[in-house]
Amino acid sequence: MKRIYSLVALLVIMSGMLNAQDFSALYKNLSPSVVTIMVKEHHAQASHSASGVNMVSTEGLGSGVLISDKGDIWTAAHVVLLAEEVIVNFQSGEKVPAKVITTNATADVALIRLLWMPKEYKVAKVIPSTNVNIGDKIFIVGAPFGLERSLSVGYISGRIKEKGNKYAFSKSEYFQTDASINHGNSGGPMFN
Repeated sequence: MKRIYSLVALLVIMSGMLNAQDFSALYKNLSPSVVTIMVKEHHAQASHSASGVNMVSTEGLGSGVLISDKGDIWTAAHVVLLAEEVIVNFQSGEKVPAKVITTNATADVALIRLLWMPKEYKVAKVIPSTNVNIGDKIFIVGAPFGLERSLSVGYISGRIKEKGNKYAFSKSEYFQTDASINHGNSGGPMFN
């Protein structure tokens, strides 16, 4: 009887190791599509001078995912909304300037486009949200606190679909996850 329990325990441990290895392979395959987005913004700041206003520059950090061979990148609107300069950093270390194509502040989604394609890149496959279910294991890759291509793992634990808002132009859908999402992860992808 002890042998059967030992064998079952060994199989459970081995299946956990196989899942970890599969996840590692997925990360290795998908992380090159994840980019770090650095932005520069200029803001007016009150001062004690005669003009009463000083312009100050600030820098921001976020993540994104390359979704097309044309250089389209999805990110969060709040990452690039006020950006005057957008630089995209790839896994290879190559930095490419980009321009903001469109933003939707309500949904916090933006599309930016690279000014040229880097030498090395990988495009992520986008799937419809209808393919995602509560209980699905997911992982998030981003640059939390500037640590590029950091991985956090979790599950889809909730889902909300709005039927429409007061403007009736858009419908929003939200996923809840227990995967860690920190400053710098904004705009980064969730993979299943």
